[in-house]
This record gives sequence, C-alpha cells and structure tokens, in this order.
Amino acid sequence: MVVAALVSAFVVGVTGTARADDGDTAGGDAQFLQIIKRHIAGINNPTEGDAGLIKGGHAICDAMSLGRSRDSLRQQLEVGKNAWSDSDARWFITASAVAYCPEFVETSDRW
Repeated sequence: MVVAALVSAFVVGVTGTARADDGDTAGGDAQFLQIIKRHIAGINNPTEGDAGLIKGGHAICDAMSLGRSRDSLRQQLEVGKNAWSDSDARWFITASAVAYCPEFVETSDRW
C-alpha cells in the first residue's frame, strides 16, 4: 500500500506559492502542481513540501499501472486521517494522470 502511505501523509492546510522541483525538465511537475493547487484549496505536504505532493502523484500513476482503478484510489483518498472530499480526490487523480501517466487520462478529465 505505497499509495496509502504517501497519500495519507498529505494534509490539507494553508499553502504558499507553488514551485516545481528544479530537476523537472519535462514540465510534468510544474503542470501537476499547477493543476492541484488551482483546484484543491490549500493542499500541501507539511513534511516534504511540493516534493511530497509530486511523490504522491507518481504513486497514483504507479498504482494505476498495477491495475488499481480510479474509484479504488479515490475511495482511499476519501478515508483515513486526512479524508479528502470527492472533488479533491478526483482532481488529484486527474492531475496525476495528466502530468505523469497520460495513458490513464479519461475523456471526462478536465483541467
């Protein structure tokens, strides 16, 4: 349950300006952060910052590559100590797919 460990570390709270990882040459990290910080109010990772959010985005794609469904990932994000709203969970999964695993982008995704 790598996704559970990474995602459960996220805490929704007040966040500062989005900044992409300096090592991101393809723009995926910047795109990911832009999408989630525009559509998920106050999201941050207090221990790892944007790098922690980026790890979570990659973990979502890794899980989908292993056959996990969007619905199961969404449900996982909606329970637990940080319980996200349905909308926030959907945006996080969409942002992950758009930025890191476009093969999982669905026609219903919007950003």
